[in-house]
Amino acid sequence: MKFVAISKILLVLILPFLIFLIALNFAGFDMAFYEKKFLEYKVQQEVPEASSLNEKIIDFLRGKNNELPNEFNEREKQHLWDVRKIVSASTIALYAFIALFILLLVISFHRLFFEKGTYVFDPAKEMIVKLYPEQIFTDLGISISKWVILSSGAVILLGLFLSLKSKSKKNK
Repeated sequence: MKFVAISKILLVLILPFLIFLIALNFAGFDMAFYEKKFLEYKVQQEVPEASSLNEKIIDFLRGKNNELPNEFNEREKQHLWDVRKIVSASTIALYAFIALFILLLVISFHRLFFEKGTYVFDPAKEMIVKLYPEQIFTDLGISISKWVILSSGAVILLGLFLSLKSKSKKNK
């Protein structure tokens, strides 16, 4: 009983961190966001190569390269190395939280959501096991995952389309 209570608490505590870290990754590395804000705040006037520098910084922070542009002084470079360490730690935390969240759900799914004794059935005596063999639920999980991926992809594509459409209207 203690394991189930702890699992519920952990799942509830992990979820906001997961949401935050996922949002941080999407927003923090969204090149279109920076392009829009560079235009909005006229960054190009002060830093003509802003887009190129930003792309190099994002690649550096993500660990895609280890070089920082020479336009930055040593203090700025040290700061960016510190940011990279934070990004790396947050990425590790994100994957660890995802793994822990999934593990807790898989290990204790029935104990978390159903009353004790209402989720274990005898296939020789009870119809529900014959009607819904375990493999159906595995297949259902795969099907749900496919729908989540497809619908997420559709939302992303719609967002890109609307974003590009909005940009083309602004350029006219």
